[in-house]
Amino acid sequence: MTGSAVRRALRSPLAIDIALAVVVAMVAYGVARRHLQPYYHDAPWIEDLLVPCTGRPGWVPDPVAVKALPQWQAFLAQKVEYFPCSAIAGMPLIEIGISWQRQEYFHRALSSWFRIVGPTINGFITFQSGMFAMTGAIAYLMFRLGMWRVIALACTAGLVWSPLQLRATGLPIEYEKAPWILAAVALCGVVVRRDAQGKSLWAPALASGLAAGFGIGFKTDVMAAVPLALATTLIFVRRNPGGSSRKALATLCVIAGVAIGGGTMIYRNFFGPAGSLFAVQVLGGQDWATEAMHAVSPLYDYGLVFDDSHITVLINSYGHRVLGTTATVYFFSREMQDVSTRLLTDFWTTFPGDLVLRVIAATIRVLQLSGLGVLIPVAGLFLVFARDLRAGWFIAFVAVFLSAYVSLVFQRRHFFHLEFISWWLAGFFTQAILLAGRAMLDTNAFGDAWARFAKPAFRAVLCLSLIGVCAVAALASARAYQQNRMLRLVECYEQMLLDERHVARAAHEPDRVMLRVEGISLRDRRSSGKADEMTSDYLVAKFRCRDGRPISVTATYRPPNAVWDHTFSQPCSASGSTSTLMMPIYQYGAAHVFDGLAMSAQDADTVQSVSTMRQDSSERLWLDLLLPADWRTRDWFERLRIPLETPL
Repeated sequence: MTGSAVRRALRSPLAIDIALAVVVAMVAYGVARRHLQPYYHDAPWIEDLLVPCTGRPGWVPDPVAVKALPQWQAFLAQKVEYFPCSAIAGMPLIEIGISWQRQEYFHRALSSWFRIVGPTINGFITFQSGMFAMTGAIAYLMFRLGMWRVIALACTAGLVWSPLQLRATGLPIEYEKAPWILAAVALCGVVVRRDAQGKSLWAPALASGLAAGFGIGFKTDVMAAVPLALATTLIFVRRNPGGSSRKALATLCVIAGVAIGGGTMIYRNFFGPAGSLFAVQVLGGQDWATEAMHAVSPLYDYGLVFDDSHITVLINSYGHRVLGTTATVYFFSREMQDVSTRLLTDFWTTFPGDLVLRVIAATIRVLQLSGLGVLIPVAGLFLVFARDLRAGWFIAFVAVFLSAYVSLVFQRRHFFHLEFISWWLAGFFTQAILLAGRAMLDTNAFGDAWARFAKPAFRAVLCLSLIGVCAVAALASARAYQQNRMLRLVECYEQMLLDERHVARAAHEPDRVMLRVEGISLRDRRSSGKADEMTSDYLVAKFRCRDGRPISVTATYRPPNAVWDHTFSQPCSASGSTSTLMMPIYQYGAAHVFDGLAMSAQDADTVQSVSTMRQDSSERLWLDLLLPADWRTRDWFERLRIPLETPL
């Protein structure tokens, strides 16, 4: 290559963008490092930190014994920079097992880094800063798909200095999904762009599959990038008329990339002997506290708590009651996967309206993550539709699909990386404003541009209207189905046989009493003595309403547990009417023992009876139900909370 050719290559747009991406990475690294240094005084992955000492990735000395060492205490207190390997010399090693194997690529990358820098907390800081730098560089290159450099840099800066992103950087294994998800989305965008230009697609399609595959080995959540990459080639790539199919070739390249990069990880996480935790995690993400951030549901919740012990008891109760299983199932087992999948299927087929609402709420909240509100990103999408119809549908698909995925467990560590969507769309909006401003300087040019924009604008309005109509239609039809399903389900609940229980009233707190239900609490039962003993009952309490004001009831546990305790506002339709509270009572060994129903003395006087429902396999779901006398005329679906809350 001649000198002039080299100079032309270095001045090419691609070379300039790569150089700017490197600069972005350097800045992002510095920002993350300064953020992490003041407070990062922990060693969350001890098995990786100690690899320079043990020489065996995936193996670790007894963590309890290590953390009891004075050398370890001095290390965490930063009295010494490096943990002395001599302190654990000769200690027997324990294999971590499936929890290490599911994210093997992450652990091998982190442990390899510690082999280079030594066993020091600074190793976590530099590793996480490097991952943050990768995310920043990838974000810039993705923003460059259709944006000016200055706009792309501004959007990247918003992402790099975002408090949401910086907080997530302190969570090593959770943050690792970010660069891989962004890389997969960026490469899918390249596929769409090159297809519009009639260029070869095999390289970006293969790369998108590789990014998704390798990312799964860092964090299982990156599995969402696989259907995204496949949908890009199947939906947004055009067929060749009369020739070999570009669509088929691109799709095969994605599949090959996923198989090469993550075939082993996919097997371990979803098809291996340890089973998949997907259904378990989704069930946990539908707990009443998380659900209440986006929805109002005065008559029911799913009876779920975001707690591993609670989910374990709930799944075992379902298996025993409904499926007739006799064995106790635990995490990382095929049996747990099978039972939890059946339970999740029952939830989704009973509450499709709530599922659609959850996706809508998640999409709205994701669009607001940049802090610029929801209107600017929507305006940005409108302008993309006006400029390029296929690009608009691609971005809309990416936003809705990824929002739908994180809606299943909508917590900060699961959705933080999607902040790029709102900055992406805000960048398009800003660029369009600047283009309009430039055109206004020339009156003739502005008038001509406005005339040319009318038709694309009308097309964009139709596209956004279609998205809105589809969302409303899906929500309305799902709610209609759910309303009928829930009315039939509650009718069956009310017809079930009950065993009335004696209730003892005791003082609890100032102005409150505790109603202890005979034979329910593990302290009253003949215990097996097992630390993991599990029991489940379905409690039915009936109240005589004084007036139309609700009755406050709290199901309490011992030892005191703010996560398991649940306060209900029992609705009353009229004075003298009967209102019924139905709820599952789960208990787990000595750690979670049902204590009773706490309420004010005045509310306790309204209690008519407390019973337990006889177990019947036909009642597949045990829900928290709050039934006023007129429950048949009420809505049995969630409504959107205004304003929406985002767990930040």
